[in-house]
Amino acid sequence: MVVELLESKLRSTQPADWLADRRIFPSDESSELTALLSLVERLQREVSRLDAERDQLREESQRLRAQVEDAARVQRELLPQTAQFAGLDIRRLYKPVDGVAGDMLSAERIDDGTLAISLADVSGHGVAAGMLTPLLRRALSVRAADAKGDTPSPEDVLARANRELLALELAEGQFATALHARYESTTRQLSFARAGHPHLILLRDGEAPQLLTSDGTLLGALPDLTFPTRNLTLQAGDRVVFYTDGLEALIADDTYGAHPTALADTAWFAGLAELSADAIIADVEQRLTRASWRSADADDVTVVVLTAR
Repeated sequence: MVVELLESKLRSTQPADWLADRRIFPSDESSELTALLSLVERLQREVSRLDAERDQLREESQRLRAQVEDAARVQRELLPQTAQFAGLDIRRLYKPVDGVAGDMLSAERIDDGTLAISLADVSGHGVAAGMLTPLLRRALSVRAADAKGDTPSPEDVLARANRELLALELAEGQFATALHARYESTTRQLSFARAGHPHLILLRDGEAPQLLTSDGTLLGALPDLTFPTRNLTLQAGDRVVFYTDGLEALIADDTYGAHPTALADTAWFAGLAELSADAIIADVEQRLTRASWRSADADDVTVVVLTAR
């Protein structure tokens, strides 16, 4: 009976009101009941404090979410748009796991006939990885790589990015993979170097897809690394696929149920030769839509397809 009276009073009044109303208790109220009333009053004050703290945390969460959304918006605005360059069509897909990505993609016109493209992937994903992408964007910039105004080779660009990442002396030992390429429209020559990044894929009509392999250790691991430049002359209609390793995880998961495998061993890879740039991007988007990759092991996915004209 006492408990029912307490619950009724808690729902309808403030502690001070019903503590003062001794008519609901006998005049010989026990010390145990007095202690109970005191405990209930303290609990109600604690509930009020927790409610205020919850509201404060909700406001802080909304503020942080807005900041993350702003950072993600800036990253998206810095992406090169689907476009045409002299002798080259560019299609791309950019899909972060957590809004803010550890993937970085940039396209830089060197002159009317030359385009530089950089793709990098910081270890991990989310805000921590995303904080390093502005540094990589600057370090992989052709203009930033040589103050004399000369156009540096892809190897020189990656070497500079490696020095800048090492100079940060990050406590967590943050690494990044990267790929830097330069395309000359007059000769259709593609020059590229990689630093631990997934290999390029060459798609040429009438031929099987080909991995364009090259040496190069990831950025931020060791000083004085070399990143040999490889040159390739494209033909009209050739497609070259750049991608981050999030795509490899996606294809492996979609094909083998999360059992890792080499991308070149998949049916998806074998079928690429029949697909246009738009069809490749659409296929990856469909796989992302139905994939179970949104987990602790998921990674950002970025894909770029260049088509020579």
